[in-house]
Amino acid sequence: MSIFTKASNASYWRGFDYFENNHVFDLKKIDENVYSAKVRGTYIYDVTIDLLHPLKSTCTCPFVEGNHKMCKHMVAVAFAVCPNEVKRAKKARDDYFSEIRSKKQLLHEIMQEREQEIEEYLNKLTKSELKEELRKRLYHYEYDLAYESVYGYDEDHDFEDDEEWFEDEQDFYDDDEEEISEYKEPALNDITDWKIGDKVLHKTLGFGKVVALEGNDILTVEFEKHGKKSILGRHCFVSRID
Repeated sequence: MSIFTKASNASYWRGFDYFENNHVFDLKKIDENVYSAKVRGTYIYDVTIDLLHPLKSTCTCPFVEGNHKMCKHMVAVAFAVCPNEVKRAKKARDDYFSEIRSKKQLLHEIMQEREQEIEEYLNKLTKSELKEELRKRLYHYEYDLAYESVYGYDEDHDFEDDEEWFEDEQDFYDDDEEEISEYKEPALNDITDWKIGDKVLHKTLGFGKVVALEGNDILTVEFEKHGKKSILGRHCFVSRID
C-alpha cells in the first residue's frame, strides 16, 4: 500500500494537478522515507508524508482531520518525491485522452456516413409521415429532459466532457501491480454521512453544494453550471470534496 493507492481517484488526480501547477514548495527530507512540505490550496497547508507508512502522513487541511485519509495535498507532495509515479500518471492520462480523441473521431466519421442516409430517408417521407416522425422525436427529447429533472443527469449520455472529468472516472492503479490495471468502476461510493452545505464533485455535472437532503440517500445539489439537481448520494460518480 502507498499514498497513491490509498488515495481516492479524485485526490490522486487533483494532487497530480497541484504538483504540475507548482503548488508544492519548501520541500524537505526529514528521514529516509519521510518528507515535509507546504502546499498551496485554499490556504497554505503543512504536509508530512511517510512513503513506507502512509497512515502516518499528516496534513493540516480539514479533509483529513480526525481520520487517516490521503488528501490531494499529501498526494501532491508524494508526486514531488516520486518521479516514476509522475511518469506513470502522465502516461495514463495521455493514453486515456488519446483513446477519447479516437472515439470522438470515429463518431464523427460514422455520423458523416449516416448524414446522407438520413437525407435520403427524409426525402422519401410524405408530409404526414414527416409530421409523425417529428412528433416521436420531440416526445423522446422532452422525456429525456423530464427524466433529468426528476432523477438527475444520465451520465451515460455525455461524451463531451470526458477529458475534463478524467480524474474522477478513472482508477488505473492496483495495490499489487506496477502496471496500469483494467478499470472496474464500483456501483456505489462509501459516503453515508452527507450534510447540508457539503461540497460535491459530480463526474459530469461538476462542482456543487448540498442544499437539501431526503434521508441520506437523495441529495438536492446546487451545481455551479447546471443549477439544482436531485442525485443519489451513494452513486459512484459522486464524491465529497474539502
